[in-house]
Amino acid sequence: YGLAPDDIIFDPLVFPCATGDENYIGGAVETMEGIRLIKQAIPDVRTILGISNVSFGLPAGAREVVNSVFLYYCTKAGLDLAIVNTEKIERFASIPAHERELAENLLFSHPPSSLPADHSNTRLLLDAPADWRQQSKEQRASVNQFWIAAITEHFRAAKRKEKDRDADLPLDDRLANYILQGTRDGLIADLERKRAEGAAPLDIINGPLMAGMAEVGRLFNANELIVAEVLQSAEAMKAAVSYLEQFMEKTDSAKRGKLVLATVKGDVHDIGKNLVEIIFKNNGYEVVNLGIKVPPEELIKAYQEHHPDAIGLSGLLVKSAQQMVTTASDLKDAGIEIPLLVGGAALSAKFTQTKIAPSYGKAVCYAKDAMTGLRLMNQLMDPATRETVLREHTASGNGFKMSTTISVAPLPKVSRSPRIRVDLPIPPLSYLDRKVRLVPDLREIWGYINPYMLYGRHLGFRGDFEKHLAERDPKAIELSESVEKVKQEAASFMKIRAVWQFFEAEPEGESLDLFAPGAKEP
Repeated sequence: YGLAPDDIIFDPLVFPCATGDENYIGGAVETMEGIRLIKQAIPDVRTILGISNVSFGLPAGAREVVNSVFLYYCTKAGLDLAIVNTEKIERFASIPAHERELAENLLFSHPPSSLPADHSNTRLLLDAPADWRQQSKEQRASVNQFWIAAITEHFRAAKRKEKDRDADLPLDDRLANYILQGTRDGLIADLERKRAEGAAPLDIINGPLMAGMAEVGRLFNANELIVAEVLQSAEAMKAAVSYLEQFMEKTDSAKRGKLVLATVKGDVHDIGKNLVEIIFKNNGYEVVNLGIKVPPEELIKAYQEHHPDAIGLSGLLVKSAQQMVTTASDLKDAGIEIPLLVGGAALSAKFTQTKIAPSYGKAVCYAKDAMTGLRLMNQLMDPATRETVLREHTASGNGFKMSTTISVAPLPKVSRSPRIRVDLPIPPLSYLDRKVRLVPDLREIWGYINPYMLYGRHLGFRGDFEKHLAERDPKAIELSESVEKVKQEAASFMKIRAVWQFFEAEPEGESLDLFAPGAKEP
């Protein structure tokens, strides 16, 4: 159908694992495997899943835990998008080990390792294979019923514990946990208790609150928190900082630094950039968000106006990576030397090190996600770690090992067909200089345009354009007529030139050396 893989989202669906219906036993495992196989077969497509259906039929407390554990394993399998109610899902990192194990056993249909002496199905359960696919029909049903009963009894009998906010915890630990849990219930009261101990507002922010945020970053990087949970933590941090600001001296500041943030020229994607803004602002940074399609000259102007501590560049498109190289070079030419934080789907650490950093000459830090960016910014603003980070992320420093040679794997030895002549004389050239020819008739150019790329990729037509046009499809006809109008308008102002040049060359093994005009060495 002519669809680009990154325009497709698969929903593999999931059946409930706790209704007792034998047709659904093992369904959670199969959904995880389905996600893995989709991503393996078509890596560029996206996957989406409604999570809560897996726990249908369980008590509310149990559903929160089962949903979270299921989401964790789906993410491990490659899930891109999840439909969840973040207020009714337990944070994976906060789930006690026993409850996590209960959920895993239910989802994966693991047979119990031990049973009460009076259990009626002891032999059937203990003899069941670990893999649910190898269990008999009776074993599957017994294992499923066992874990449904176990998890239901546990959550109905045990009153849900306060989420790491017991009064017995030290005050600093409680403050850190408000951020970790993303909750504000009780936060202000404990902030007042901390102030009553004589702690300064900035010490509270840079102490227990930042400790909680650091743990959020660690858990996010370990795939134990999802983006929505990170945002909840950021909102809790924002609430704490906002409350403490009223008690600060005029010489104090909750602002830890300033970042100018932009999506580079030619790129309209801003979801990731806006997430960075939220995370940074709620962690005490001032962010100047310049928006999308920001050319280098606007960044230079913003630098001169706002005097930031760092500049953040974002981009999703492949061409955005090269635009970052250009932007970095322009910033360098303008005399800007502050660190750059770069990120986005188009980038990699290698491209940052080998392309962007050399163009800038100063520190360029690759952040694979918002939390990594926050960690890097924190390190840059900390006098104890700043110099190390600058050195490790500067192309001329010791951190980047820049390769100046490209190793090419040797080509396999093949025998040339005797029908191919290799003793042909090299035709003489009458010129080696660069030639330029005007193309006054643009119709000579249009024939070289790839219609699939023009109509399908650039203009967004779905399907085989030429086939639809031949079948007189109204949309295809309308689009074709629009393109023809553009061609006619272009003929009135567009000037086309063809440029070519020949170079002398000689082989060297499997390589080909080119010579500049008049040069003796390649």
